[in-house]
Amino acid sequence: MLPPILTGHGIDKSINKKISEIKKYENDIPAILVVFQLPEFSVKYISEYGKKIFNITDEEIRLMGPDFQHHFLNNAEASHYVLRILSILGRNENETISIFHQARPSPSEDFSWYLSSVKIILRNKKSEPVLALSTSIPIDATHVMASKAQRLLEENNFLRHNYHLFDSLTKREIEILTLIALGHSNEFIAEKLFISVETAATHRKNIKRKLHIKNNYDFIRFAHSFDLI
Repeated sequence: MLPPILTGHGIDKSINKKISEIKKYENDIPAILVVFQLPEFSVKYISEYGKKIFNITDEEIRLMGPDFQHHFLNNAEASHYVLRILSILGRNENETISIFHQARPSPSEDFSWYLSSVKIILRNKKSEPVLALSTSIPIDATHVMASKAQRLLEENNFLRHNYHLFDSLTKREIEILTLIALGHSNEFIAEKLFISVETAATHRKNIKRKLHIKNNYDFIRFAHSFDLI
């Protein structure tokens, strides 16, 4: 059965009623509950558990509006999966979509992984989505999958923090970084690229300076993270 379809009259009242119903059970559900108003994805309500994790009040949520997702979520991901959610849940079907995503309490902190499921809980007279409910579960750090998720998170954070450094490299420096990461010497690089050993050594020195590289592992990490090897 489809969620309730509303006429133009009493939508605000129906929204408040739906949120009141959710509040009754939020303490029994081991997840962060977030009610979004669609299509702008502004937050109408977040459960007490969520407010505690994200250190936010009801008034701050109201003032934040659609900026909630830009403040707490990974924007590079959100721009993709928000459109996907709207596309799937906008159909006249009682569907649920689950996503694996990142969130953080504040811009000064690193992202953590969450598993969220989203479902339309209210529609208007045209069957257009009005409210969506999201249940979000923090990934348990002791779970068998946590280490794999953490490695992916660390790589994403590394990319985010170091993209501006990598972007400073020239095309030739990227080529040489790849060869260095593969373990090749200055002599090999010079022969392969038809440059002098001194030039190869200078490029290596400049790459180390630009990327703030401290050891050979850093060469490999940059090359791997930016899909050079």
